[in-house]
Amino acid sequence: MKNFYRAGAITLIIGLILLIVGELSNGLQPITGNSLSELHVYKEHPKPDKKVEEPDIPSRTYKAKVAAFTQVKATTNEANIHIASGKKYQVEITDNKKMALKAKTVNDTLIITQKSGTRWLNRDSEININITVPSAITLSKISLQTDAGDFSLSNLTTNQLELINNAGQGELSNIKANEKTMLKFNSGDLTIIDTHLINGSITAQDSNTKISKSQLAKLHLKITDGKLVINRSQLTVTADLSATDALITTSKLFNNNSFSLADGDFVLRNVQNKLNYSASTDDEEIKYNGKNVGSHFIREIEHNKDHLNVKTVNGDISLS
Repeated sequence: MKNFYRAGAITLIIGLILLIVGELSNGLQPITGNSLSELHVYKEHPKPDKKVEEPDIPSRTYKAKVAAFTQVKATTNEANIHIASGKKYQVEITDNKKMALKAKTVNDTLIITQKSGTRWLNRDSEININITVPSAITLSKISLQTDAGDFSLSNLTTNQLELINNAGQGELSNIKANEKTMLKFNSGDLTIIDTHLINGSITAQDSNTKISKSQLAKLHLKITDGKLVINRSQLTVTADLSATDALITTSKLFNNNSFSLADGDFVLRNVQNKLNYSASTDDEEIKYNGKNVGSHFIREIEHNKDHLNVKTVNGDISLS
């Protein structure tokens, strides 16, 4: 009998232990499952930040009070800059409080600066600078630099021209730079029309450069990831082109001109003066007046001083 009660007591204790273990196991189950293998860990994810929109800041247009000037120097974060000849000296500005511009004249130099800080990207109105110069005036220097914005210059004469644009278009129309030129454009097309540039450089990246009815003398062209198109112009240049095609039509090439291309084609069409040629490619064909002449081509004209040298790597050459 004692053994019977002892066995019953042991059975009861074991049952209680199993019951407790079962309850504990059930307490660890997720709502979606009944087994330990279905155990899930739920993490509370933070709510995404709400998009903060920039407030609408109204623009303003006004004429800056400036004296006569012979130089223009503008340094901006973001602005479109237009300079043209006119009846009088004038500076008209469109800006806002966040991207405020300042204009003043110091020692015959027009100086334009912009409030430093975040660029005004999400805006409805543009930031503009419109400058006029009396048509009879020859400026000693134009120096413009912006991180973003377009440049437009028309009907001006200056001794020195310096334009630096990190993201924007450029257009020169009827511009004469008498002594020195430096143009640098990134991620924006450059258009040059009826313009005379001398002594300096044109550098462009991710840009299409178009030149027409212009004179370029003693200039170095460096263009990457773009296209160079020259039409009805007169040239004395050297050029280094990378991933860029060059097309020159109905133009005159004086003295020594040199083009070096990597991953680009060179086409000279309807040249307007007699040239000595020196052309070579790595493994492509050269065409002269429509005929294949191999991968190396030399043509010399007695008593001719005008010369064109073209070399391409991974590109075609066509001369006519």
